Amino acid sequence: DAQRERVGSGPVVPEVSQPKEQPPPEPAHVQVGRAVMLLDEAERWRRQVVSSRPAPGVEALEKSSAAKPSERYGQFSLLSTIPFGKSHLMFADISPDGSWVVAASDAEGVVRQYDAKSGKLLAKLAAPDFEPFGRASFGMWPLAENDPLVLEIDERGHHLLDVKNGTVTELDAAPGWGVRTSESGHLLGSMLAQSSAQVSTLRFALPTPRPSLEPLLHLSLSERADDWVLTRDQRRLMLLLYPSNQIEIIDLVEQRVVRVLAAPEYAATIDVTPDEKYLAVGGAAVWVYDLETGERVATEKRFDNNVGQVTFSPGGETLVVTAYDGRARSFAFSKGELGERQVLSHRGTANVYAAELSDDGQRLVTSSGDQSLKVWQRRVR
Repeated sequence: DAQRERVGSGPVVPEVSQPKEQPPPEPAHVQVGRAVMLLDEAERWRRQVVSSRPAPGVEALEKSSAAKPSERYGQFSLLSTIPFGKSHLMFADISPDGSWVVAASDAEGVVRQYDAKSGKLLAKLAAPDFEPFGRASFGMWPLAENDPLVLEIDERGHHLLDVKNGTVTELDAAPGWGVRTSESGHLLGSMLAQSSAQVSTLRFALPTPRPSLEPLLHLSLSERADDWVLTRDQRRLMLLLYPSNQIEIIDLVEQRVVRVLAAPEYAATIDVTPDEKYLAVGGAAVWVYDLETGERVATEKRFDNNVGQVTFSPGGETLVVTAYDGRARSFAFSKGELGERQVLSHRGTANVYAAELSDDGQRLVTSSGDQSLKVWQRRVR
């Protein structure tokens, strides 16, 4: 019977143990200060971003640093006060030409567009499935030009809101919390933090006209990144970290930390001048650093509460600082020095959150917990 079974079923083939399928190799990582990045992503960043977009030449730097006469520092006068009706106006921005402003409150997540001069409501659009006071953030879409296109990110993903046309586009399902555009205006960075562990992930992506987000680089951080700046040549990344309360400056191409700076207590915001020579950081005070030497060259302590945001003007001649004492301040800025100071008041002592300037630096919008936006016009000297 055994012989018949062998004949009927063909020759007996000895069993050969098949090699077990090996798991794919773990991607190589590189530790850069408090950041961890994938080596292949670092190489892609070098190849696709830095190599294809060289640092701005002399002409580009002259455009940003040599301000035209109309862009030189001058005090602001109030152009309009726009009642918003909701508090916690964490997001506000102004169009490149200064003709309109957009804002949204963390209390409701409805983006509203207003005429900057008259204060007339032009359009509004609600972010999908918005959770009041949740982990969400808004920012202008880098490819918007002069259209009201606003990016909203939360734990459900990244969404593009076309406020004028009333449409919402889901860009991807990757969660996020804080969003910021690179100084070049080409890239978006979005951060997701784990508050209990005080760690975070910073993701950079390239916006495309489709619209979509093309992933470029992920950084896993051993601390929470409360703010960051990516320089115009898209090479140096500056991270404001908590709880160490330090600023790490990373060369993304060489994959190394080039400088570590201390920050004032309660630091929450940083910004860099257009010529990338100076860095401002705001907290219980405002400190200004010379990035070439690492020396702190200016200090401003005259605030009645902590700083909300520091913002350099497009020409670099002005530093605008918001604070949680009901006021913003405008400072003349030159060669690392803080000069003439102007107080820009909202009502009472409600937090003043955002401060953004038009591309020519002539108009400024500030937002406050007093449920209003204020648009300011620079006075020409």
